[in-house]
Amino acid sequence: MAKKTSKTGETKTKLLAAMVHRQQSTRLQVIARDAGVSTNTLNQIIKGKYGPADELRPDETPTPKKLQGWAEVLTRLCLYLKTGPDGSVLDPEDVINEYKIPSNPVVKEAIERTKLRWSAPHRESDPALDAIESRKTVDQPAEVRAGILRWEPFVAAGQKIESSWGWRFTQRLIACINPEWKCTPVEIDTIDKALSSVFERSPGCEIVFGMYDTPYRRLRDLNFIHLPGLGVPLGALHDPNIGVAITWNDLLIPPPSSLDRSRIVVLGGEVGHLFFWGPCRYEASDFVIVESGAGDTPGIAAQFASEIHSRKEGRNVIFTADCLTCTRVLDELTTKSNWVARLPQSLSGAAREELVKRMRSVTKVQYEPDLIPVYRLGLSFRADARRWGELLLIARDDEMFRNAVGITAEAYAQILAASSDIKILPLHPDLSPISARNFAEMVKTRLEDRDHDAVHKELIMQEIDKYWKELSEKELKESKKLRENDRTTKNKGE
Repeated sequence: MAKKTSKTGETKTKLLAAMVHRQQSTRLQVIARDAGVSTNTLNQIIKGKYGPADELRPDETPTPKKLQGWAEVLTRLCLYLKTGPDGSVLDPEDVINEYKIPSNPVVKEAIERTKLRWSAPHRESDPALDAIESRKTVDQPAEVRAGILRWEPFVAAGQKIESSWGWRFTQRLIACINPEWKCTPVEIDTIDKALSSVFERSPGCEIVFGMYDTPYRRLRDLNFIHLPGLGVPLGALHDPNIGVAITWNDLLIPPPSSLDRSRIVVLGGEVGHLFFWGPCRYEASDFVIVESGAGDTPGIAAQFASEIHSRKEGRNVIFTADCLTCTRVLDELTTKSNWVARLPQSLSGAAREELVKRMRSVTKVQYEPDLIPVYRLGLSFRADARRWGELLLIARDDEMFRNAVGITAEAYAQILAASSDIKILPLHPDLSPISARNFAEMVKTRLEDRDHDAVHKELIMQEIDKYWKELSEKELKESKKLRENDRTTKNKGE
């Protein structure tokens, strides 16, 4: 097998020798980033688990897609490393031959395309754009895979992903960059999968809709593009019949003794978990991690109910997540019964009936806007895909919120009318003050035309006036001056 390491430690390929040599001065993650290759792929190569000899059965024929993927990765590494430890040039054709990859038109085209993209003067190699182009074939255009987290109201219960609000918004954003690309939705039902999918070969998403921007997620090498002006506050559910009434002020500062602290049911890695574990400094032992996916409302409700049933005397139990999820779980517990079938089999019939009655009294911890964090809605992508991120921002700002602002205003009116848990946040810095006022008027006009709850509509209108429209004369003058400066700079450049 071409790429294994011998007992003496000498590498069997020039490429692997060059990688081992480079690792003496450069971290593997940096090599992966700069070469436009995933860290997992580099680990496969180093362990001698890469290429047809190690990934296929002896009687298995590699598909054109496999051949293309191997050729592009090895070519990128050759172009990045340039030479071996002895100073000899790494030739992609030679290295690919060492890995027993047959030379055919698919492989030759992949080598030439990768060389062309690498040498392009206007940008460095980008892992997301490279992945999109790698799916291009003779018969099919390049393909973008977009993950959509199954999450109401952006994907309604039982709704096909292809007809959801989240998919339509994401599809339009991608088409603003290149309408020739094929866009394929990938349904995602857990937060862990949403966090990791942009780094994986399968499903291999380049962008994921439905993610909140947090420092913890940026630490995991993610970047975000926001939906300007939209956010969702944190929420919490509790049974008011347990002990004293709970307020957000009680929850934000945990008592010193673990016996006095509430038992907190969370979705692992979700904003409720991160907030109470991070800023509030609850201990890991205070949490119960729900095993169900983010879209499995009956499963979440059942685990919360089970914790209330088995709680220790005198200890409160709360469920916390974003308000959209809390509303769904509350509705499931108080008006539906699908969750009952998900309770542990060990619960007797009488215990189940008693628990059902008890959960009918569950309610939200009263909303306190000055205390509760609000998280910006957005889409995530890998942080080392810098060019991809730039294109997404340009597509959002110049196309969706300028040239196609009427279509975007209609989409915003639709989603704002769908849930009172979606909150209005300032559009700045995503949009200029003038653009924000224009967009606010468009959304208000479209909300007026919609037939939905009058009280909810009025509250939205008030929030829009508060956060999107009310600008001082000073702000308006500053915005005008900035635009004039931009024009002057552009004219000088021309």
